[in-house]
Amino acid sequence: MTQLRNVSLIGAPTDIGAGARGASMGPEAMRVAGLAEALRARGVDVLDRGNLAGP
Repeated sequence: MTQLRNVSLIGAPTDIGAGARGASMGPEAMRVAGLAEALRARGVDVLDRGNLAGP
């Protein structure tokens, strides 16, 4: 089985369809929590492409 070595992170901040306000902060919360750093520590090349623009 081939292991994943390259990952692009793309945030999609939106509250549309969410049951609670604040869902749009999810992508930033994952950044603050260190998602990219945790993946890098496991040998994954990570490119954070920022957030998509949307409603």
